[in-house]
Amino acid sequence: MDWGRAKTILIVSFLLLNLMLGYQLWYDRVATSASGSDTREVARRIEEVMAARNIGLKTGIPKETPNMGELEFAIYPAQGEPTLTPLRSPIPVSLLRDRDALESALSEEIPDGAGYELDLPESGDNFYILHQLHGGFPLFDVKLKLHIEGGVVKSFSQSHAELLGPAAGARQKVLSGLRAVGILAEKLEPGTNIIDIRLGYHGQEFNSETRIFAPYWRIITDRDERYFVHAITGAVE
Repeated sequence: MDWGRAKTILIVSFLLLNLMLGYQLWYDRVATSASGSDTREVARRIEEVMAARNIGLKTGIPKETPNMGELEFAIYPAQGEPTLTPLRSPIPVSLLRDRDALESALSEEIPDGAGYELDLPESGDNFYILHQLHGGFPLFDVKLKLHIEGGVVKSFSQSHAELLGPAAGARQKVLSGLRAVGILAEKLEPGTNIIDIRLGYHGQEFNSETRIFAPYWRIITDRDERYFVHAITGAVE
């Protein structure tokens, strides 16, 4: 074996490998920098649109951009309004602001009650709305409604979703909350204030035992308007 030639080949191979690794490191740094510049440019343009239309932002914009996709659930009840059910032991309204105490009280009184999360922007004087969670994200159309009388929760009505599996299509990184706000800002009436922004799942009206949910940004305004911005396509409902 020609050891001199073999050594030369090894040296050249290591040199090429180092060059490739160096290029990859440089490329990653440039891409990260460009991504940051793009984000700042997008933010600047959205700020300009909101200022021009006098759109106010009264809440923070979530920074999460996870990979999400469409999911199929079985819905109960499939049609009609959920039954109003009295609680065995009324729950003081004061517990509703204490997450741990609320989860404990709900789990004792309501099937899978701890699997729902309070949604204050959707709640009113005589009721509180909670949404069932999936993977930490709310199913905006699957609700637990707590009915209040005399300062205590005396009854509830509940819809429930059971995951059947992923629907067609692969999971994708969702649009940022910033982009969702930018898309919606151009459609809002001048002078509108955005008061709540939340990422979750939303589907069409219940009309069968199964339902497809897609990732959406839900945005609420001070005019009691609720908008859903598709977190993949950007379509607005």
